[in-house]
Amino acid sequence: MPITTTGPYDDLDIRNAIIEGGGSVPEAFSWEDLVSAADFSKFHPAYLDGATSKAGIVHDGQFRGYPYSSPCADPLFTIAYHAHNASALTVDYTVNITNAGSRYYDLSFTGAAGTIISDNGLGSIRFRKNMVDSLWVNIYFEPGGSCGTSGTTSQSITPMQGMIGRPGSPAPANVTQNKYCVDGGNPSDMALLTSSAPTGGTPVWNDGRVGSPMGIFFGNGSFFCWVVNDFGASSQSVTLNVGIC
Repeated sequence: MPITTTGPYDDLDIRNAIIEGGGSVPEAFSWEDLVSAADFSKFHPAYLDGATSKAGIVHDGQFRGYPYSSPCADPLFTIAYHAHNASALTVDYTVNITNAGSRYYDLSFTGAAGTIISDNGLGSIRFRKNMVDSLWVNIYFEPGGSCGTSGTTSQSITPMQGMIGRPGSPAPANVTQNKYCVDGGNPSDMALLTSSAPTGGTPVWNDGRVGSPMGIFFGNGSFFCWVVNDFGASSQSVTLNVGIC
């Protein structure tokens, strides 16, 4: 354990802390032995008392917090659209961690499922998700070398992110509903939502279903769609709201 920053300690505690930090101190030691064996990079900066090298280590108080490990920098990364499969309704993204180095990192997803397709172990990762899903990409660094722990950094990915305007198609047309509410006590009562793709492509609804016309098989909700083709996706349609009568 590092030397306490608040409580008492003695020269033996300093010796043990130096050994913990990788130094070597004989059993019979002097103050000069302690300073000589210490690693200046492991002195806590808050207690250096103006020292800029080991020549400035002149009293016990400067060893508070020794051996000190500065926190790891949180992962710095970008996420970019890579490709999509219009027929499978999936989209791939590439994650590039710019400060991964040789440190261990872990990528996970929350909010929806994501699948890691490839990872070169150096911070370049490709993952796949359903087009209509929103999810969070979470990256965590574990300690590396003398570095301490980092936090988890997250970034959200929204439906069709990176696909809209790639060039896709004009927004869906003829987006209509045949009723504005359904009987919540009658599972067979449903609203029929319709849409069309003005210049080709497929209308894809925000619940993942494809095509038009289309029955909505739940009692109520808010629904919209995009037109998706092999090149990209359109902007979002108007929203149709179905309530319970």
